[in-house]
Amino acid sequence: MSVTIQAHFDGKVIVPDEPVRLPVDRPLKLWLGEPDARPAATLDEWQQALDSLMARHPRRVAAGLGQPDGAGRPRGQPPG
Repeated sequence: MSVTIQAHFDGKVIVPDEPVRLPVDRPLKLWLGEPDARPAATLDEWQQALDSLMARHPRRVAAGLGQPDGAGRPRGQPPG
């Protein structure tokens, strides 16, 4: 299981800034870091970026060019 939460340190313990649903008394491994200066992109922002890319390069996107291992190509079509 992997969960990302916003939290702060109150000088003694790490306190979640939002309710979390985690198993009680289950050991956890934490990775700590400061939040990005800019929040993660929303789904709408990702969709707008994808639409913009497809509008600028429709043939490359349709052909799956620039994707590893032939991703985006029709099944059975070899890369290259």
